[in-house]
Amino acid sequence: MSIHTLDKRFSFEQVPIDYKERQEGSISKLNTYKDGIKVLLTIFNLFKNYRPIFFFSIISFTLFIIGIISGLPAIKDYIEISYVKHVPLAILASGLEIMAMLSLVCGFILDSIAQNEKRNYEWILIQYETNRNKK
Repeated sequence: MSIHTLDKRFSFEQVPIDYKERQEGSISKLNTYKDGIKVLLTIFNLFKNYRPIFFFSIISFTLFIIGIISGLPAIKDYIEISYVKHVPLAILASGLEIMAMLSLVCGFILDSIAQNEKRNYEWILIQYETNRNKK
């Protein structure tokens, strides 16, 4: 909720609460690993949904670097003997570079969609406030 609040530029405030210790003999319903995985997946999805260009840029950069590294033997072959002996590595490198470009383009498209959705949401809020003030 905090991320949604910040993203939509709502005002918020912190409210103090009273904390009481667990009653003696009660058992926690939390599972460290299961709940930890849920938290990590939630953070992953929030990052992907709220910052798509950054998220997909990281993926794109990683694929690009792996593609360059895997293609170095094929590039070296071509420079030295004008023939590629490592054809499977050349194909792998080409595929990784294509995937890197596709990931970057997906990031740009999803970022545009996210920005458009944010503008639409703000427009709906403005219309709501205008209609509420008319009454």
